[in-house]
Amino acid sequence: MRSTTFTKLTLAAIAAATLTACTSTIPGTATPASSTAGPGGSSTAATTPTPGSAAPAESDRPDTPIVLGDLDQRVDAASVGAPYDPCAIGWQAFPAEVRPTKADTKPVLRPPRNDDPFAVACRYDNGDTVEVTVDEHGNASGETGEDFLALIVWARPGQVSANPADHTGSSATTYSGKQGVLKPGRDSKGNALCTAIIQLADGVGGVSLTNGRFPDIDTCVIARTVADTIAGATP
Repeated sequence: MRSTTFTKLTLAAIAAATLTACTSTIPGTATPASSTAGPGGSSTAATTPTPGSAAPAESDRPDTPIVLGDLDQRVDAASVGAPYDPCAIGWQAFPAEVRPTKADTKPVLRPPRNDDPFAVACRYDNGDTVEVTVDEHGNASGETGEDFLALIVWARPGQVSANPADHTGSSATTYSGKQGVLKPGRDSKGNALCTAIIQLADGVGGVSLTNGRFPDIDTCVIARTVADTIAGATP
């Protein structure tokens, strides 16, 4: 028998909103190996020395510059011009009861995917661990861990609405004097969910929380606490 311990990771999604795709490219077009670009853009056949012949002189070789566009940059708060850094909000913004006991449990940058309605996000995971036992036949057994996951995001203007009319089941609220939305819910596993959306001077802030680990603590109270911190520190 052998045991493997791992941390169960899940992702929470921000409330329904206008989705903006984010694509990445490397500008420029590769030159086919069979030809090279000569002066004036004309195609020049590559020169291959035959056995016994000298290689072409440097001055006789075709000009074959290869220029690549800038490589994709790190998607973080600075690169997208966010008014706050979701990763810098920190665990200190959460109620003490739900903070990790391990000092090295740090938030992780979560770059947006094609269908994500935000420009930058950071994932906070304090789910418990799962003990899985694997027998000699390779059969695994174990209990599902309890989830505690928060996604703190910033969305550009127009990516996410802070109007409660656009979020079924939500209610209008304020966070440190700023207008916003609070929406409770449940996921497919029965975990409590809560999403807080804050209207900022530049775009929208958001906290999407999944709480299956601390059932005695109101999930929307946790989300509101974090949202108040964001709103209080951001214009």
